[in-house]
Amino acid sequence: MWQTGPSPVELQKDQFVSLWLRNNDPFEAARAVFPAEIGRALQASTEWPKDEYCLSKRKALLDEFGLEHFLPSHAEFAQMLLTDAKECRTKQDKHKFMELYAKTMKYVNNDPPQKGKGQPIQIVASDIDQSL
Repeated sequence: MWQTGPSPVELQKDQFVSLWLRNNDPFEAARAVFPAEIGRALQASTEWPKDEYCLSKRKALLDEFGLEHFLPSHAEFAQMLLTDAKECRTKQDKHKFMELYAKTMKYVNNDPPQKGKGQPIQIVASDIDQSL
């Protein structure tokens, strides 16, 4: 019997390569292909990144679509930052992730101040300062 399309393994490898390009983590990509088979996912994550079929498929996808096609969207990146912030063990690390998240979402101004563009601010600490 003649086979007309890709084999089931090739379809799994195609899915693996696409996911691997998206998240750059072979184990996470393999876990998505084999969600109920952790042993198979571990095996695929160590063997398939060196597999000739996977390497040629990866190169073909990058040549066709470019790396930018596989990078996370703005919203996906922001969600990744929030997830990482929740997993931080120290307040300093959490603060860094939250600061980057705020800049990514444009909650704060990312532009450095321009010379001569700001307006002077007068801070009054007490009534005595006003009389000076």
